[in-house]
Amino acid sequence: MSKGYFILTILIVFSVYSTDVFSQVGMKVHVGSSIPISKFESSEINEENTGGGAVGLNIGLQLTQSLPINNLGLFVGIDFLYNRTKSGLRNELAKKSKEDIWDARIYYSSYDYDVSLNNYINIPISTGLYFFKKINNRVSLKVETGLVYNFLKITDMKTTVSRDEYYFEGNGFNMKNIVDERFKTKFDFASNFGYKVGCGLIFNEKTSVAINYFALGKHDADGEISRLSDGYTREWERSLKVDIVSLTIGLMF
Repeated sequence: MSKGYFILTILIVFSVYSTDVFSQVGMKVHVGSSIPISKFESSEINEENTGGGAVGLNIGLQLTQSLPINNLGLFVGIDFLYNRTKSGLRNELAKKSKEDIWDARIYYSSYDYDVSLNNYINIPISTGLYFFKKINNRVSLKVETGLVYNFLKITDMKTTVSRDEYYFEGNGFNMKNIVDERFKTKFDFASNFGYKVGCGLIFNEKTSVAINYFALGKHDADGEISRLSDGYTREWERSLKVDIVSLTIGLMF
């Protein structure tokens, strides 16, 4: 499915919301956890598509519209999923980012790294169908599934490196100490299609507790590493497969 078809779907859904044929549009604001799973959680640097994401935050908004079909409706939603990178993976990525960036004359170097935070921001826009069923006068069940178009941003990673360099010259080594050489790694936005499924309970038509699974797919983020002292740069691409489980509490309006 192309981006154009997805945007057209969103427009159709909103046009449905704007008609008077259907009942009043509902709105939900929710907050909760963003829990990376599978490859997105893995800290194994040698595996493909890993993210090393830590548990983070989800803030979202959802509009719902009942259909003239028993217990069915449409939804449109947007979520802000924020996850930090585990400290272990940040250090491994910092070391990996320095490969082949040093002067070729250096025979051996020892490093001391100071790595800033590198975070993940996912913004999935979703639309689909939900099923709604009253269990009793106070509690209702809601199940939903739909398509997602996700935007991924990997925030900048800044690294300060102190190192001792050993040069091979003649019959021995010369050592040179370099302190506080700085690097910056930055990435462009990446995007892809995915899907979501979820279910939850609604209490007194005012509050909700829900669990949702976001299968956001593989994202290829183009980036570059820059050495700030002399402007030396090289390209670096990261591929991430993003899967997130979110537990949320919501308020209905």
